[in-house]
Parts: sequence; structure tokens; C-alpha cells
Amino acid sequence: MQSLWNDFGSHHTAMSVAARTRLALCLFALLAWCHGAMAQDWNLVGLGKHQETGRDIYLGGIYLKTGSARPSDLSALTGPWKMEYRIVARRTSIRSLLGSMLLQSEVATGRAPGPATTEFADGILSAIKSSLYAGDAFDIELEGNVTYALLNGQILARSSNPGVASYFLAGWISEQGPAGAFREALLAPEIDPELLAQHNALKYSEQRSAEIAGSFGVPATNEPALIDPASTAGGLPAQSLEDAAAVTPLVVEATPAPGAPFAANQDTPPTAATIGPLAADLAPATTEALPPATDATTADRGPLAAPLVDTALLAEIPQTTLAGPGVIGTARLPAEMVLQPVQPFSQGAGESPAPTAADEVMALGVQEYSQRLATFQSNMVARVYSKIRYPKRAVRRSLQGRLEIDVVLSGAGELRNVEVASSSGHAILDNAAVDAAEDAFRSGVDDVDPVARAEFGVGPDELIVPVPVQFRLE
Repeated sequence: MQSLWNDFGSHHTAMSVAARTRLALCLFALLAWCHGAMAQDWNLVGLGKHQETGRDIYLGGIYLKTGSARPSDLSALTGPWKMEYRIVARRTSIRSLLGSMLLQSEVATGRAPGPATTEFADGILSAIKSSLYAGDAFDIELEGNVTYALLNGQILARSSNPGVASYFLAGWISEQGPAGAFREALLAPEIDPELLAQHNALKYSEQRSAEIAGSFGVPATNEPALIDPASTAGGLPAQSLEDAAAVTPLVVEATPAPGAPFAANQDTPPTAATIGPLAADLAPATTEALPPATDATTADRGPLAAPLVDTALLAEIPQTTLAGPGVIGTARLPAEMVLQPVQPFSQGAGESPAPTAADEVMALGVQEYSQRLATFQSNMVARVYSKIRYPKRAVRRSLQGRLEIDVVLSGAGELRNVEVASSSGHAILDNAAVDAAEDAFRSGVDDVDPVARAEFGVGPDELIVPVPVQFRLE
């Protein structure tokens, strides 16, 4: 494949741009087809549902090669294996998903992402240009000593550091990880039949697969970009070798928040603690990304903006100490979730104009993006719950249910509409949730976070914020 690509580059002067484009797409399609053929050899051995602020985000699955025995302790996994994030939410961004993944792993390992993981994440961000939708399958895969990232079978990035995959896996399977209920389901001896049925029903279409494949285009050079985070340092610094495979389990029970309407199904983060030191015997790694990586996860960051928040029904986001290269120094959303004003970044004293809201969002690392998004959405959920009244007729009839409403706001935060996106199955409960949201946001939302506009925006002046509501009788 490499020699074919080199031949293609050496004869580019004799080929038209269109011909080179077609050949390049054929080469990448062939690579994806070969990888897809191998993907049919995977066997699902664990499955759990991940939630954030009460919303179902993805079904997380662990795969082993067909014929490989499932170990009793999945923390002892050796390659090849695959983590699949099968998207359940109607829409989410790769920034939100990747930020959540990295934060989970930081809590689970007590370590910030090191250079190899940071470069790998940057490669993913530079490759995905659109939102993720229900049915999409985002994978982290370990084959030999190579870590791959894929979306619907298309390779997004790869790293020669196998510990990159292990770092992400620790966020799922470590007993010190923040998602206790998710981990319990994932590591159960038998896969839950309802989750399996939901998983099997969630599939991306051929049209969606073609859309993803077509979004890559032709790389700017004749070869994929090679990023060597250790090339100028003579190897990975010892403090950043979180990218090694060993995980020391520490038992932490996740206790649901008492009285929270969606507590039975929501993963409640335990207090963060440091996991044992990870092995530090990896060779210097290179990371390969298609297309070339950006610096999206390594931008300088200031403190965050402060929305008004009611968190009586919401779990505290755990503290995470971030000390790796290019990431924020210390990030903590306290129980009050009150954050500090943003400090505008600049590239030179007095040389650059004040950044726009879009510039601010692009300058954020994915961890901070994910935290700010969680803060905004937690506030929205709390405001709705503060106005909900369980209908007496529903109580008498023992009606319960879970639904999701869409709160439609203008860019300035004015309420435009409230709609039922997915019904509880009982009109009386659906109507009660809509009434509560209309009451909660009658006066609008002050200071809509630019992160929320980026995540939920559907036009230049509108955003649709999904809010989960669960009615449950004690």
C-alpha cells in the first residue's frame, strides 16, 4: 500500500487533479474495506449504557476477536480488542464525546492524557467535521501495538503507542472510574438482553457510511501526517506515561443521589482518587492522523463563564487534576457548579482583535468543552425539575415514564417552543413536562454559553436543547 501511494505521488505531474482525486479515494476506500473485512471477526463480550445529566449518550461495547476467551477480569485484557461507542443520543459532537472520554480516563487513572494520547485526540478532532448521530459507531481499537480510532469503519487516526487504547479502556473498566452503573453492566457475566436488543437496532445506514467516507477527501500531501510527540524530547517523559496498559483496580461504590428523579438509571461519579502507578516501559511513540492534526486539545485556557445553576437534583462532577502537556492545570466543577469568567486568549499583546464566541469555543480543549456543556445542561435540567408537578391522576393510576423534551431557544436565550422529542407513552406525563419547561424558561435563559450554541445550534440564531425527564413513583 505504501509503495503504491509513493508511486502515485511520483507520477502526479502526469495525472489530472480529478484523476489523482479518484485514485486517492480508491486507495482509502480499499484500506477501509480491508479493515472492515477484519471487523467482522469481532465478538461482543460486554455492553453498558452511558448517561450524562440524565441523557442516554451511547452504548459502550467491548469486543474481542472471535474465538478469544473472555477473561474473568477485563482489566487484564491484552490485544486485540475494541471499544465501541454506539451513539444513542439523537445528535452529539465529537468534542463532547471525546472530552467525556478523556475526563473518565483521568478520574480512573489519576493521570492526565500524555503526549501520545493528546496527539491521537487531535487527529480525531481534525478528521471529523460533522456531528455524530444515533446509530454511528465510534471505535477505539487495539491491533498488535497500534491504536486505531474509527468512525463507521473509516480510520480516523492511529498511534504506534498501544497504551493510548489502554488509557481509554481504563475509563470504562477501572473500579476507580466515574461511571459505576455503566461499569457494572459492562463487566456483567451476561449481556443485558434489553441493552443487546437496543444495540442491535442501532445501526448506521449505507448512506451515512458513504457520507463519512466522502468527508475525508484527499490529504494535503502524498502521505498521512506523522506526529512524533517524543521526537524533540528523546522519549516520553516519565510523568506522562499514563499511556501504559496496566490498571490497578480500586473498589469504589457509586451511590445514586437520593431522591433524584433519574437516579436509578444515572451513573453517579464517585470521588476521584489516584490509581496505582502505570507501567512506564513503552518506546517513544508516533501518532498518525488522517488528515493532519490540529491543536484543538492543547489550546491555552482561561477560567470559565458562570451560569446560574440549581443543582439540588444533580450529582457533582468529580475533581480531576490535569498535569499533562497542553491541558488545563486544575479543573473542578464544585457542587455549586459556579465557574469564573473567561480570560480572552491572545497571540500577542495588542496584536489581535478580541476573540468572538466561536473563537472562544474553538480555543477550548475537549475536556473543558465537555465540562461547560455538562454545566449548562445540568442547569437546564434542574430548572425544569424545579417546576415539575406529578399529576394527581397519574399518581392514582400509578403511571410512570421517561421522556425527552426539546427546549427551543433563540441565540439570545429567549424561549421559542417546547416539544416532546420522545414520549413517555403517557400524554398526561408528557404534558406535565412541557408545562414545567414552559414555566421554567418563560423569562428565557440569560447568557447562553457559547459552548451550548456550538453543541445544540441548528442555525445562526436558534438552538434546541434536549432535556430528559423521568416520572417515577417511590
